[in-house]
Amino acid sequence: MTRCTPDTFDLDLTGAYAVILRAYGMTYEGTIDEIEARAFQILWKPAEARPYSQVKPRLAAAIALARRDGPIDLSAVAA
Repeated sequence: MTRCTPDTFDLDLTGAYAVILRAYGMTYEGTIDEIEARAFQILWKPAEARPYSQVKPRLAAAIALARRDGPIDLSAVAA
């Protein structure tokens, strides 16, 4: 999977990030900072070019969408 952050901020891309979080089984226990750190690790590896401050607004929106829609069971999708 390619991890990237385009310069645009649109809902479609944020929704796609939310689907990735759901597919990875994102958990929401802990503080907001801990939740955002887990999501950041899933979506963007820290070694890549974008600093956390640039992705935080999109990250928070993606977490909210993923939490609202719930996890995706990939084993059921593949069957």
